[in-house]
Formats: sequence, C-alpha cells, structure tokens
Amino acid sequence: MKKVILIVISISVLLLLACCSYDPVKPYGEPRYKNIVIIGFDGGGGLFDNGNVLSDEFRAFFSTEDSSIGFNYRCESPSISAENWGSYLHGVSPSVHGKDNGGAASSRYTNKSCPSVFQVIHDVYPEAQLASICHWIPINYGLIETTSGV
Repeated sequence: MKKVILIVISISVLLLLACCSYDPVKPYGEPRYKNIVIIGFDGGGGLFDNGNVLSDEFRAFFSTEDSSIGFNYRCESPSISAENWGSYLHGVSPSVHGKDNGGAASSRYTNKSCPSVFQVIHDVYPEAQLASICHWIPINYGLIETTSGV
C-alpha cells in the first residue's frame, strides 16, 4: 500500500511540474505569414447569394491562388451584425460572447474566457501590428478588447 501511495505522489509531482512548465502563450517560432488581411462584408443580405452578378464580380476580384473566399457563410442565424461578428471574432455563439447590437454599441468587450482572434494573436505575438478598420463602430468598440493591441 505504501508503494502505491509513493507512486501516486511521484506521478502527481511530475504532472504538477509538467503543468507548471507549460506556457500556452509562448510563441512557437516565426509566424508562417508576414501579413494577413481579412475582409468581411456586413449587410449584403441577398446580394451575396450564389449566382448573383455581384457575387461573381466579388469572387473574380478577391480570388487568388492563396485566398479562401465564400459568400454564403454565416456564423449565426439569423444573421444579425453584432451576434455574427462576435461569433466570428471570438469563435463562440452569442449566448457565450453575450453581445447583441445594443450591447456592442454601449459597452466594451471584457469576457476573458473567450478572447477575440486579435487578443489571441497579441498574447502570442505581442510585437505583431494589428488593425481593425470598420465603418460600423460597435465592432471595434464592443467586440474587440482594449488590451488586444488593435
């Protein structure tokens, strides 16, 4: 019995040491890409349906060898701006990120349990230059953290 307790304690100490030495925010080498640009369009509604002339023009303009493009993606349904952008930026449903159009317009984003993609990049690569250029102010005001370096 004493041997089993000693083995359990030894394994526990080793696991504790392994967990303490793990740094989930530590950079793992150089980033793969020097620059990344993400372009999102809001409010297109039916303009971006498959087969629409506008879709074909956008597809031709933005398609390159190393890009991924789509015009019928939705993070959430119904597709409401803050709920959708919040899900896109944070990778969680609106019930988790907690923002709707009114909330995004009236209060800053502070939910540390589901950070935005900008916050994750900033935490791993603090030297990265990040920017968000929006016409709709609530995206930058209520969906992106002030600590993200954007």
